[in-house]
This record gives sequence, structure tokens and C-alpha cells, in this order.
Amino acid sequence: MSRENTLLSASNGGPKQSPVRSNSSDGEKSARQRSQTPKVEFETERVELKKSIKFSGALAILLGNLGGASIFIAPTTILSLTGSPGLAVLMWCVGGLVTLSIAVSVCELALLLPRAGGPYIYTLQVFGNIPGFIILWGFVIFIGFPSWALAAYTGALYMLSLVYPDCPPPESAVKLLAAWLLVGLVALNCTYTSYVTKLQGFFTMAKASAMLIIIISALTTVTSDHTQENLKHFMDNSNTDFGRLCLSVFAGYFSYGGWQIITVLMEEVQNPVKDVPRALVSAMLIAIFLFVLTNMAFYMVLTPNEALQSDAIAMTFGRRLHASLPYLLAILVTLCCIGSVNVVVMGQPRILYAAACLGHMPRLFAMLHYKFLTPWPATFTMFLGALYMLLSGTVALLINYISLYVCIMLLVLLLALLHLRYSHPDREQPFKVPIPVLIVQVILTFALISVSVYEKPHELGFCLLILASAIPVYIVFIYWSNKPRAFVHLVDSFTDFIRKLFLLELPTTYINNHR
Repeated sequence: MSRENTLLSASNGGPKQSPVRSNSSDGEKSARQRSQTPKVEFETERVELKKSIKFSGALAILLGNLGGASIFIAPTTILSLTGSPGLAVLMWCVGGLVTLSIAVSVCELALLLPRAGGPYIYTLQVFGNIPGFIILWGFVIFIGFPSWALAAYTGALYMLSLVYPDCPPPESAVKLLAAWLLVGLVALNCTYTSYVTKLQGFFTMAKASAMLIIIISALTTVTSDHTQENLKHFMDNSNTDFGRLCLSVFAGYFSYGGWQIITVLMEEVQNPVKDVPRALVSAMLIAIFLFVLTNMAFYMVLTPNEALQSDAIAMTFGRRLHASLPYLLAILVTLCCIGSVNVVVMGQPRILYAAACLGHMPRLFAMLHYKFLTPWPATFTMFLGALYMLLSGTVALLINYISLYVCIMLLVLLLALLHLRYSHPDREQPFKVPIPVLIVQVILTFALISVSVYEKPHELGFCLLILASAIPVYIVFIYWSNKPRAFVHLVDSFTDFIRKLFLLELPTTYINNHR
């Protein structure tokens, strides 16, 4: 036990230690220190992530993060692939059900390996260090930084649409407001996790309310000539090309994306075996139901050309029905975007935290604040990466590669579950997805990746190049153990400075893994 740990424990109401004279030569000093050691260890064991998420919190987190705010901005990607509103709505349903089945399989894997870190931890424990680090590297670059920046930018854009109703807001103003939005939510998530979990329920209600308003508003127009004309041509120009239909299911992976966040927060769920499967299935079914009806509502009021030309389809929909409806939808969508940022800020730093606990990230990322028990260094690092992408505009370059990386990651996770089924056939678990279903999911995911590569080969090349860059990073910074002493001393000094500056401590998980 380090001297700093002992002093920190005492300064927070822990066991007080009497001053010890430096010239003491009898055995009383040793006896007194031995008798106090268990008390200090007790304080150290409390430096862990809090189990503060109940079923309602897990449900709110999932509903708030599923698809983010994409349903209100540009749900027409699938329409551009299918050609007709009717087929687009059908593929939204199919994509949701496919995603649900894969999510249940990954949930089984998560319950077998219930640790914070999500896909990275599962890949690491099943396939080893290098594959695990590659998944971690890709997750941070393709999902972590871009999702923070994109959600914050979208929220800021809708906020400013209330001030600039007739013209696009200045780009600099949008980025500045998005940056402040990130700062505020990072501050909240670093201090009061239980509070922001409750607050997430409010943001989720805003998202659901916006979709219900859109659905009900469309139903009021069902007898109008314009809506009847749109319904009459609902299946016109349907594109039944197999490749295009596969790409529409592929796009559904992104449209229903975000459910993986619950696997990242696994260690903070109070009863993961019971609550995580219930929350995941409930959230996915609710999302499929609302997303399909919301798309149906859009295409009842708007023509395909109007929908495809819109950058924010919810606002276009509102303007067609009532002059005040766009303002109401803008407020609700803004709250939805804030909720999306809140969820990723809450969950994704836990991946860096888990990686650091296992030695795949700097030791600093494994540290928690001694009072709030949240991973401050990991959260600040994600914030800085997202801020760079937001201000530099590089997030737009990565948007096209997110779905492809997600498919690759899901394929790896499905193969990991099959491997565990084969190597540990008698292992007890809460539920088991049938093996034939798993095999079909693997084949389907591989087929979707293959079709995507055939249609857009450059995307695969760039995605694989980014993933391959993880290997030299792993070799130099992790595998190479005999680094120069000056470099090691510099890193240790910086780590110790940050630890003292922000009152951080290493959790018991890290201490146990590095004894």
C-alpha cells in the first residue's frame, strides 16, 4: 500500500494514523502498522465504479441512445436504397428485427463476461490481446470520438434553429455551442452518475414525445387528398435489386445503433443478469415500433422527393402541417440530442477505463476520482478527441465508415460467442440463443459486409488501414516492455502529477491485476 493511498484514505474519514517517530527501534511501530493495514485496504476497495443503474435507468439509456437523433434528421438513407416509401418502411422493420436478434446474442456474451468494456473486453478474453486491442482502437476512432462530436453538433444545430428559423445558423456558432454542450455534460457525468441517469429519463421522454407528436399529426391528415395520393403511390418505384436491399439492411445497423452502450456499462448495472436482457429487448421492441410508425408518418405527409431533399426531415414535416409545429419539434429534438450526448459521455469512457485496468491503455486512464468514483482521465481524453473532431470537421470523413466497422465488430462478437459455446458447452448462463440462429447471424453479417465491400470498396480499404494501424501501436506502446528509462520516468511523473492534481486513485481491479 503506497503512502499516498494511506494519506488519502485518512483525509476522507478513513482510519486515522498516529504520528510515528523516525528513530523508533522497538517492535511497536511494526505492530501498529500491521494492525492498521486491513483498515486502509478496506478504504481502497471502495474505489470502484458505482452500481447505480437500475432497470428503469438501463431502459432510458438504451432508448435515448438507440439511433441517436437520426430518425429526426435523415432517415431517408434507406428510402434512397429502396426507391419507394412502402419498401423503405418494410426494410426499417426488417433491419430492426435483425438488429434485435444480434443484440440478444451479444447480450448473452455480455452476461458470460460481465465486465465494463463491452466489445473490447469480449474480444480480448476470447481471442487474445492483439484482436482485443484492434477492436478497442477501431471503437475509439470510428464510434467514440465521432459519436460525441456528431451528437453535440446536431443538438447545437437544432438549438440555434430556434434563433435562426429562416436560414442556416453560422457554422462557428454551431461548433461553439456544441463544444459548451460537451463541457457541461462531461462535468455532470464526472460528478453525479446517478443524477444524470435519472436525467436521461427526461431526455428519453422528449425523444418519444417527438415521435408520438409526428405520428399523431400524420394520422390527422389521413383523410386529406394529399395523404391519400401519397398512400396510393406508396410502393411505386420499388427497387428490388438484391444488393440494394442488403445495403438497406446494412443501413439499419446504423439506424438502430447504440444498443451496445449497455454492455459497456455492465459493471454499473445493479442486477445485470435480470435487468440487462429485459431492458435490451424492451428498448429494441419499443424503438422498432416507434421508428417504423414515424417513418410511415413522414411518408404520409411528404412525397419521396421532399423527404430525400430535406436535411432535417422533422422540420420539413412540421412546416407542412402547422407554423408552430417546427418550433415544438426543434425543442424536443434538441433535448433528444442532448440525451444522446449524455449517454455516450456516460458510457464510452468506461472502455478506456477497462483497457487501462488490463494494461492496454496508460495507467492514468484506470484511475477514478476518490469521491465521485467516475473515470475522470478516460472521460477527459474522450472529450478532447471529440472536441478536435468537432472543431476540425474530420467527423464528416468517418461517417461513411461507421456502419462497416460496426458490422465487422458484430461479426467478431458472434464468432466469440460461438467459440465459447464450443469450448465451454456446459457453462451455466441465464439464456442461450439457439446455435442455428447464431450461424445464420454470422452468415448474414458476413454477407452484408461482402455486399458493402463490393458496392463501396474504398470504404473497406480505409477502414482496414485504420484498424491495421493498431498493430504497430500495440507493439511499440504495450508489447515492448523494455522502454527507455527516461520515457518511463516522464510518463510516471506526469501520471503522478495528474493523480495528485485531480485527487485520483487506482481501483482495486487494477491493483489486483498488477500485483
